[in-house]
Amino acid sequence: IDDAREPLATDPTRGRLLAGEARTLALALPGTNSALLADALFVLAESAQKEEQYDDVVTYATEAARFFDEAGNNEQYMESLNVTGTALWNKG
Repeated sequence: IDDAREPLATDPTRGRLLAGEARTLALALPGTNSALLADALFVLAESAQKEEQYDDVVTYATEAARFFDEAGNNEQYMESLNVTGTALWNKG
């Protein structure tokens, strides 16, 4: 996940690719780790936001919020909902 966050500022497409790989790996692990999956989804949302792909932002950030909630990470849960709302506002 950290490797995916680094290129977000300069190369969001690469960040999105790495986050997608992290998401795939998180889903492949037995007993999916909600926190890891949420982090990967949130990075996907951030990269989509940089590319102004607001439908993807809404999808990824909403899904991330669900997994942050499952993991008990209230701060990131609220941040994900905020990103979702911002994307909907930008889209509209």
